[in-house]
Amino acid sequence: MNFSKKDEIIEQIKKVRLIRLIAFPCNEIKNYVQRVKFKKTDDYTYLKNLKNEFYGHRCFIIGNGPSLTIDDLEKLNDEYTFASNGIVRLFQCTKWRPTFYMCTDPDVYPFVKEEVEKSVEIPYRMLRKGFSENVDGVHHFYYSIHYNINLSNPKTRISEEAAKQINPGGTITFAAIQMAIYLGFKEIYLLGVDHFYSLQADKYRRVRENPLVQNHAKGIPDFGRPLQNVEVSTAAYECARQYCNSHDIKIYNATRGGKLEVFERVDFDNLIKKAR
Repeated sequence: MNFSKKDEIIEQIKKVRLIRLIAFPCNEIKNYVQRVKFKKTDDYTYLKNLKNEFYGHRCFIIGNGPSLTIDDLEKLNDEYTFASNGIVRLFQCTKWRPTFYMCTDPDVYPFVKEEVEKSVEIPYRMLRKGFSENVDGVHHFYYSIHYNINLSNPKTRISEEAAKQINPGGTITFAAIQMAIYLGFKEIYLLGVDHFYSLQADKYRRVRENPLVQNHAKGIPDFGRPLQNVEVSTAAYECARQYCNSHDIKIYNATRGGKLEVFERVDFDNLIKKAR
């Protein structure tokens, strides 16, 4: 998978400070208008009624990284789980289904739309506003528009009211963390969040490619060009850690290996054994 010269030029344009200074107030105005409109929808009412519905429970937020296995998923049948994006491609291999499914990426959703819409056995299908509208059992959240001005210090924050909006952080995992917090979970474990990709952009939007790196678990294809800004997502994870530490929420990394060292690591197998 090659990242084209055109794509790299676009990434470089995005880092121009003047462009970002112009875009920031425009996006803030658009955000405000969209939030006001969203608060008048049935989806907003639905999410508002779910606040703290799972208070005090623990959950697993499952990434799609190469460390994830079908055997791991099978062990999670009795747990509350969040999953996202292309994990629906593994449903043919396992009886496990997530409690919550989320997707925010417009480049990914067209590839998984059919599977998501027919997966009626998932209790909570929560999608970015605009995805699969008017589908029974599918609900939506408002995903904020985000435009960092200072690229050397990516700014992000936890949205404490996911019914109103969810803030981006360079990864769907950050969106799932915000939803888990809103729903009242007090223990959050990350699994399969390897935090390392074949195509990465640094905080200055310089693109680096390593074709030897596997992006996803076996059975989950790469959709489009999975360019990841690891600096931004790391900043988001650090924000999540700080928020959880100050709000009596435990958040750990139960991933087997990987590059994410923001959270304290725990052994996944021991967690499952203790639960049984």
